Amino acid sequence: MINDKSVSLEPIKSLRIGILGYGNQGRAQALNLRDSGLDVRVGLRPGSATRAAVEDEGLQVAKPSELAGACELLMLLAPDEVLEDVYRDELRPALRSGSAIGFAHGAALYFGTWDFPEDADVFLVAPAGPGVELRDRYVKGGGVPAVVAIDRNGSGSALDKALAYAKAIGCTRAGVLPTTVREEVVIDLFGEQTVLCGGLTELVANAYDTLVEAGYSAELAYLECVHQLTITTELIHRFGVDGMWDAISRTALYGSLQRGPKTISPESRDQMKETLRRIESGEFFAEFLEDARKGGTKLGALRDAARRPEMDATGRKIRALFGLPERPLDGDA
Repeated sequence: MINDKSVSLEPIKSLRIGILGYGNQGRAQALNLRDSGLDVRVGLRPGSATRAAVEDEGLQVAKPSELAGACELLMLLAPDEVLEDVYRDELRPALRSGSAIGFAHGAALYFGTWDFPEDADVFLVAPAGPGVELRDRYVKGGGVPAVVAIDRNGSGSALDKALAYAKAIGCTRAGVLPTTVREEVVIDLFGEQTVLCGGLTELVANAYDTLVEAGYSAELAYLECVHQLTITTELIHRFGVDGMWDAISRTALYGSLQRGPKTISPESRDQMKETLRRIESGEFFAEFLEDARKGGTKLGALRDAARRPEMDATGRKIRALFGLPERPLDGDA
């Protein structure tokens, strides 16, 4: 683990930094860089609806080609499905000699066919959290952990630049782990699909449906199977799984240890292995890009099929009782 005291901003202190995109990570990283005293500007295509928001926050806006021509360090934070095309068509022709190019997630980098100059530094600084959390913790004097990987070391000092960048956005305050681009990509996609975003939502939704279909209160089912997740995940976050077991009742522990392995069965493990195979082979990302090029019709159909209107309506009522926002704020997701 690399911490804040062992990292200097010096390798990037005199560089002009360009942030391509102003979404989930783009806004947070641009503002954190600015507040760390660095020269930062944001690259947006002409006519972007985000331009006014960027300028309102006191940041300079440039077209992607202008960004590449003006900046020595480019952080590519646009969506995966457009990243390689924007680089090839708008950034690469204007790229400065010896540029450093950074990514916050390695899928497009690892599975793409990039034409990087021989003298370029190409690195990955991947915060372990969404942009809203990255910004919030930075403002409060903290940070989220990150992983750092080097894809190309044209200058011989790519790692120093990557670590300096991680420091500037606040990640070294929490700690940074070195890895490889491949490892970050595979683990990140696997975690999203099997636990954090895919497996978790299916688990809670099916538990909710089971109770409601058996005639139990929808509101109580939502409170138990969805709303209380934050309590358990916080215990695991702070103390690990074994520590969480120490914190719950013996009744809960007995039932959990007995029925948990029945709920997540050997068949579920087989599906996890298949998910891992699809990620490692590039099959998943190729399928994702192909659908994006066709307008995201398959993604839209998948989301429509996964919607649970009754559970969502119950959730809105429960969240309103706790004063929680109806939807993520702009840039939260």
